[in-house]
Amino acid sequence: MVESSQVPCPSSARYELPANINSHIEQFFRKYPAFHFRSSAPVSAQFYRLCDSQGWDRHTKERDVAYRAYGDALSQTFNDTYGTEVDDLRSWQTLCEVIEIKPVPEILEECQDVVLSTHVNIVDLVDRPRTREPIYKFASEVELSAYTIQSGKFFPSESAYAGGLLRFLLRHIFNPSITSRTRRRPRG
Repeated sequence: MVESSQVPCPSSARYELPANINSHIEQFFRKYPAFHFRSSAPVSAQFYRLCDSQGWDRHTKERDVAYRAYGDALSQTFNDTYGTEVDDLRSWQTLCEVIEIKPVPEILEECQDVVLSTHVNIVDLVDRPRTREPIYKFASEVELSAYTIQSGKFFPSESAYAGGLLRFLLRHIFNPSITSRTRRRPRG
Protein backbone atom coordinates (compact mmCIF):
# COMPACT_ATOMS: atom_id res chain seq x y z
CA MET A 1 0.00 0.00 0.00
CA VAL A 2 1.47 3.36 -1.03
CA GLU A 3 0.93 6.23 1.41
CA SER A 4 -0.31 9.54 0.04
CA SER A 5 2.86 11.38 1.07
CA GLN A 6 5.03 9.15 -1.13
CA VAL A 7 6.26 10.90 -4.24
CA PRO A 8 7.53 8.67 -7.08
CA CYS A 9 10.81 9.74 -8.66
CA PRO A 10 10.82 9.46 -12.45
CA SER A 11 13.78 8.19 -14.43
CA SER A 12 16.81 10.46 -14.65
CA ALA A 13 18.15 11.10 -18.14
CA ARG A 14 21.73 11.78 -16.96
CA TYR A 15 22.11 8.61 -14.91
CA GLU A 16 24.06 5.86 -16.67
CA LEU A 17 23.51 2.22 -15.78
CA PRO A 18 26.70 0.31 -14.94
CA ALA A 19 27.28 -2.62 -17.31
CA ASN A 20 27.60 -5.27 -14.56
CA ILE A 21 24.61 -4.19 -12.47
CA ASN A 22 23.22 -7.70 -11.94
CA SER A 23 26.50 -9.57 -11.50
CA HIS A 24 26.56 -9.86 -7.68
CA ILE A 25 22.83 -10.43 -7.38
CA GLU A 26 22.79 -13.00 -10.18
CA GLN A 27 25.84 -14.70 -8.68
CA PHE A 28 23.98 -15.03 -5.38
CA PHE A 29 20.89 -16.56 -6.99
CA ARG A 30 22.98 -18.92 -9.17
CA LYS A 31 23.88 -20.77 -5.96
CA TYR A 32 20.34 -22.16 -6.16
CA PRO A 33 20.13 -23.75 -9.64
CA ALA A 34 16.54 -24.97 -9.22
CA PHE A 35 15.40 -21.39 -8.57
CA HIS A 36 14.41 -19.28 -11.58
CA PHE A 37 15.75 -15.75 -10.98
CA ARG A 38 13.84 -12.98 -12.74
CA SER A 39 16.44 -10.27 -13.36
CA SER A 40 13.92 -7.48 -13.92
CA ALA A 41 11.86 -8.21 -10.78
CA PRO A 42 12.49 -6.50 -7.41
CA VAL A 43 15.32 -8.28 -5.64
CA SER A 44 13.59 -8.47 -2.24
CA ALA A 45 10.61 -10.26 -3.81
CA GLN A 46 13.06 -12.66 -5.47
CA PHE A 47 14.75 -13.38 -2.12
CA TYR A 48 11.42 -14.11 -0.41
CA ARG A 49 10.39 -16.30 -3.35
CA LEU A 50 13.72 -18.16 -2.99
CA CYS A 51 13.04 -18.71 0.71
CA ASP A 52 9.62 -20.15 -0.09
CA SER A 53 11.03 -22.39 -2.83
CA GLN A 54 13.68 -23.73 -0.45
CA GLY A 55 11.19 -24.23 2.39
CA TRP A 56 13.16 -21.99 4.76
CA ASP A 57 11.31 -20.80 7.81
CA ARG A 58 12.09 -17.33 9.07
CA HIS A 59 14.71 -18.12 11.72
CA THR A 60 16.48 -21.15 10.31
CA LYS A 61 20.23 -21.43 9.92
CA GLU A 62 19.92 -21.95 6.15
CA ARG A 63 17.87 -18.80 5.72
CA ASP A 64 20.23 -16.79 7.96
CA VAL A 65 23.24 -17.90 5.90
CA ALA A 66 21.42 -17.06 2.67
CA TYR A 67 20.32 -13.69 4.06
CA ARG A 68 23.92 -12.74 4.88
CA ALA A 69 25.02 -13.68 1.35
CA TYR A 70 22.03 -11.78 -0.08
CA GLY A 71 23.04 -8.74 1.99
CA ASP A 72 26.58 -8.96 0.65
CA ALA A 73 25.25 -9.10 -2.93
CA LEU A 74 23.05 -6.06 -2.29
CA SER A 75 25.96 -4.14 -0.74
CA GLN A 76 28.30 -4.96 -3.61
CA THR A 77 25.64 -3.96 -6.13
CA PHE A 78 25.02 -0.67 -4.30
CA ASN A 79 28.78 -0.02 -4.27
CA ASP A 80 29.11 -0.74 -8.00
CA THR A 81 26.15 1.49 -8.80
CA TYR A 82 26.63 4.46 -6.50
CA GLY A 83 30.17 4.23 -5.15
CA THR A 84 31.71 3.60 -1.75
CA GLU A 85 33.34 6.83 -0.64
CA VAL A 86 31.51 9.31 1.59
CA ASP A 87 33.63 12.17 0.22
CA ASP A 88 33.11 11.40 -3.50
CA LEU A 89 31.07 14.23 -5.02
CA ARG A 90 30.15 12.18 -8.12
CA SER A 91 28.64 9.40 -5.96
CA TRP A 92 26.42 11.92 -4.19
CA GLN A 93 25.50 13.59 -7.47
CA THR A 94 24.50 10.20 -8.91
CA LEU A 95 22.22 9.65 -5.91
CA CYS A 96 20.75 13.12 -6.44
CA GLU A 97 20.10 12.34 -10.10
CA VAL A 98 18.48 8.98 -9.39
CA ILE A 99 16.15 10.38 -6.72
CA GLU A 100 15.41 13.42 -8.89
CA ILE A 101 16.86 16.19 -6.76
CA LYS A 102 16.98 19.25 -8.98
CA PRO A 103 19.13 21.08 -9.46
CA VAL A 104 21.89 18.64 -8.55
CA PRO A 105 24.23 20.47 -6.15
CA GLU A 106 27.81 21.09 -7.25
CA ILE A 107 29.21 21.10 -3.68
CA LEU A 108 29.76 17.88 -1.69
CA GLU A 109 28.23 19.10 1.58
CA GLU A 110 25.14 20.39 -0.23
CA CYS A 111 24.69 17.01 -1.95
CA GLN A 112 25.06 15.20 1.38
CA ASP A 113 22.57 17.48 3.12
CA VAL A 114 19.91 17.22 0.42
CA VAL A 115 20.23 13.41 0.13
CA LEU A 116 20.15 12.93 3.90
CA SER A 117 17.03 15.07 4.17
CA THR A 118 15.36 12.85 1.54
CA HIS A 119 13.92 9.57 2.75
CA VAL A 120 14.17 6.71 0.23
CA ASN A 121 14.45 2.95 0.55
CA ILE A 122 17.97 1.66 -0.21
CA VAL A 123 16.70 -1.62 -1.70
CA ASP A 124 14.66 0.51 -4.12
CA LEU A 125 17.89 2.35 -5.01
CA VAL A 126 19.59 -0.98 -5.76
CA ASP A 127 16.59 -2.15 -7.80
CA ARG A 128 16.13 1.07 -9.79
CA PRO A 129 18.64 0.43 -12.61
CA ARG A 130 17.30 -3.11 -13.16
CA THR A 131 13.56 -2.72 -12.67
CA ARG A 132 13.07 0.91 -13.70
CA GLU A 133 10.40 1.03 -10.99
CA PRO A 134 9.92 4.40 -9.30
CA ILE A 135 11.72 5.31 -6.13
CA TYR A 136 9.40 6.86 -3.59
CA LYS A 137 10.40 9.83 -1.46
CA PHE A 138 8.93 9.90 2.02
CA ALA A 139 8.23 12.93 4.17
CA SER A 140 9.98 11.41 7.20
CA GLU A 141 12.04 8.51 8.46
CA VAL A 142 8.87 7.30 10.23
CA GLU A 143 7.04 7.02 6.87
CA LEU A 144 10.07 5.32 5.29
CA SER A 145 10.08 2.87 8.19
CA ALA A 146 6.39 2.03 7.68
CA TYR A 147 6.96 1.47 3.93
CA THR A 148 10.03 -0.71 4.54
CA ILE A 149 8.26 -2.88 7.10
CA GLN A 150 5.11 -3.19 4.95
CA SER A 151 7.03 -3.98 1.74
CA GLY A 152 9.69 -6.19 3.34
CA LYS A 153 12.41 -4.22 1.53
CA PHE A 154 14.98 -4.34 4.31
CA PHE A 155 18.60 -3.60 3.51
CA PRO A 156 20.74 -5.88 5.68
CA SER A 157 22.80 -3.57 7.88
CA GLU A 158 25.63 -6.03 8.49
CA SER A 159 27.80 -6.67 5.46
CA ALA A 160 31.54 -6.83 5.15
CA TYR A 161 31.11 -5.19 1.75
CA ALA A 162 29.17 -2.12 2.91
CA GLY A 163 31.18 0.92 1.88
CA GLY A 164 31.28 4.20 3.73
CA LEU A 165 28.64 5.79 1.49
CA LEU A 166 26.19 2.95 2.14
CA ARG A 167 26.82 3.04 5.90
CA PHE A 168 26.25 6.80 5.81
CA LEU A 169 22.79 6.30 4.27
CA LEU A 170 21.45 3.52 6.51
CA ARG A 171 18.43 4.50 8.62
CA HIS A 172 16.95 3.17 11.85
CA ILE A 173 13.96 1.35 10.39
CA PHE A 174 12.77 -0.27 13.64
CA ASN A 175 13.42 2.87 15.70
CA PRO A 176 12.97 5.76 13.26
CA SER A 177 13.88 9.31 14.18
CA ILE A 178 11.08 11.85 14.28
CA THR A 179 13.54 14.69 13.65
CA SER A 180 15.36 15.57 10.45
CA ARG A 181 18.81 14.14 9.95
CA THR A 182 21.89 16.24 9.35
CA ARG A 183 25.26 15.40 7.91
CA ARG A 184 27.40 13.25 10.20
CA ARG A 185 30.08 10.63 10.07
CA PRO A 186 29.04 7.22 8.70
CA ARG A 187 27.70 4.42 10.89
CA GLY A 188 29.95 1.52 11.65
